[in-house]
Amino acid sequence: MRKQCTSWMRYTARRINDHLGRQGHLWQSEPFDHLVRNEKQLEYLRDYIKDNPVKANLAQGEFLYRRSDRAF
Repeated sequence: MRKQCTSWMRYTARRINDHLGRQGHLWQSEPFDHLVRNEKQLEYLRDYIKDNPVKANLAQGEFLYRRSDRAF
């Protein structure tokens, strides 16, 4: 799993940096993975992710947030 995630992170970092016209480190060195056990936890984590730009003092347009309402 770790090898697959590393490969995915390397690929997406290259694509994102190419799209933004920049180079360098994109992802945190230790991504936090977590098993979501119930609906309440899922909503908490969605809100946590949604609130990250506010906590980082990013202005509207400096980030992209897309919520998927797709059921799994």
